[in-house]
Amino acid sequence: MKNNSTTDSKVAPSKSNNFWSFISKFTVSLGGVGYIKPASATWGSLFVGIILYFTFPHLQICTKITIALITFAIGTILANYIEKTQKTHDPHFVIIDEAVGMMIVCLFLSQVWWHFIIAFILFRIYDIAKLWPSSFFDKRQGGFSIMIDDVIMAIPALFIMEVIRLLT
Repeated sequence: MKNNSTTDSKVAPSKSNNFWSFISKFTVSLGGVGYIKPASATWGSLFVGIILYFTFPHLQICTKITIALITFAIGTILANYIEKTQKTHDPHFVIIDEAVGMMIVCLFLSQVWWHFIIAFILFRIYDIAKLWPSSFFDKRQGGFSIMIDDVIMAIPALFIMEVIRLLT
């Protein structure tokens, strides 16, 4: 005779959990760009850099900062959720942190194409280097750590980008 107890059967995930998981992955992967291999973070930074080139120069600084802060907050919440559900530290497809980093580096840029290329290169160099204190957060679990390590590495890239921008 078949045992119908709930301890012996698995409960199927609800449709709402599947929907939330899909929306979270879609958002943190920037519409799926984070699934491009190899170098998903580089592809994500390039994708965001192109979007920023066409949008950021036309916005007020307060609007840019607000967008970056909202993206950081959403990224923190969703990256935390993804990390817990995937049971993996900083999954490769989570690239919303690259979006915030690129927003910071491009904060003061006007629509000069080669400035955005330099901003992209600087951010990637610093993000890959993961200098202290970024390296401290890179080893920690949680959405905040996933997001803040890129913010920290965007700051020196922003300073160098500003020097280049002001000298040209």
